[in-house]
Order: sequence, then structure tokens, then C-alpha cells
Amino acid sequence: MFFINFRMFFSMLKSIKNIFFKSEDVFSNCRLISKVDPLVFSKGFSFKKEYIYNTSIYTQEMLDAPKKAIQVFRIYDQIKLKTDSLIFESTDLSAGVFVLNKNIFGREYSKTFQMISKVRGDDREVLFQVVDGEGFVILENSDSTIVEIIKVERLNFVLIPKGKSFVFINSSLTKDFVCLYLSQKEIEFVKKKNGFGASIFYTKNGFVKNKNAKSSFAIEDIKGDYTQDYFFDKERSLYDQFMEIPEKFNFLK
Repeated sequence: MFFINFRMFFSMLKSIKNIFFKSEDVFSNCRLISKVDPLVFSKGFSFKKEYIYNTSIYTQEMLDAPKKAIQVFRIYDQIKLKTDSLIFESTDLSAGVFVLNKNIFGREYSKTFQMISKVRGDDREVLFQVVDGEGFVILENSDSTIVEIIKVERLNFVLIPKGKSFVFINSSLTKDFVCLYLSQKEIEFVKKKNGFGASIFYTKNGFVKNKNAKSSFAIEDIKGDYTQDYFFDKERSLYDQFMEIPEKFNFLK
């Protein structure tokens, strides 16, 4: 058993440029619970708003929807250190965090609803870095005639193209799936209005087709698992790289 002087510990964390973070309760409690590579949120971090989503708002998108509402994922919008405020203001970009709980609902693994990233009604790109866990990103074009599966794990980068819908899937039952994102300020993750969600489900037996999907395709024809890295430093946090060279991310404006 040992004890830590938390005031000294937080002071030390603030001086470290490579930031680490924890995926649960750390924002509201303003204290370090534990750490998950490659980020640790310390007392200096703030966020604008926390969004909490449960199964009741997208039961029609699930293969085996639970009878009662269960929390599935959270989004923390516009996270930052106070000392970094000027950089965010000058670039008109913002950072945030997705936390997708570990769970399985009947046959299907935990996932977000199908969403599109928008700013004031216009489609926008979003850059994600997986902070912890592993899973898949399901990308679809506007009429779901093109469906892509992206397999991702810790430190991978994925760019969500403008106008494409996406779903995050947590393929682990032992870890939450956590992503840091960078986007234009005032980004909104809007639920796609198709009524049935993504064209495929990820289950205990692998991927299966959503019978409500309007497009005709075979699972075997979908683009295979791959990772999109975009030439960023895979050993360092997206937040840290943005702080060092903000203009590198101007393509997100």
C-alpha cells in the first residue's frame, strides 16, 4: 500500500506534453481515476458538454434490442486544456472524445447509431484516433450502395469523409472503445434518417447483413478489413500533434 500527493502529481501531469486520458468519470470528477494509453486527463482539462446515448433512441437499428434502456456511448465535446484555448480559437477547430461501452446485446456487439458529421447543416470531415480498445468503423455513402469495413485498434487514425455515414463498433467485451476526434468547431453528430441503421451488424458469428438494407450486396463483396493511417505519428496522441503543428490539420476546416 502506498500514498500519492495528488497535488504534486497533477502538477507533474500538466508539464508533460504527451497527454494521457481516462475514459470514465474523469471529466465530471475532475480527478485522475486511472490511465489508459496514450492520454491521461488531468485537472486542467475542460469540456463544453457531455452527450449520453442509450439504446432507447435507436432500437430499430439493433439486431437484438434490449427491452430496457441501457447506456451505450458518450461524447465529450470541445475538450481542451485552458492553456490551449488560443490555439483552438485561432484555428476554428475543436477536439472531443467518444466512449463506447463494452457490451453485447443478444447476438450483436455494442455500437453507436448510424451518424453523419455536420456543422450548421453542412457535411464535414472528422479525424479520429483510437485511444483504447478495438473494433470496427462501418462507412456508407448517402444511398448505402457502397459499404466499407475498417478494422481499428489503439493509435489507429481514421478519417470520416464528408457526407459519409459511420458507425463505431466495440468488438471487445473487456475494454471500452475510446476515440479522440478533431473537427471543425460546432460539429454535430446527427443520426442518419434511414430508419434501419447500418447495412451490416457485427455479431458473435461475425458480420451479417441487415435484412432492412435497401442495397443488394454480399458480405463477401464488401471491402476487406484495413486501417487508414494518414501519415500521422502513430505513437503520439492526435491532441499533442495538433498542438505542435495546428496548420497540419487545416484540411478539416
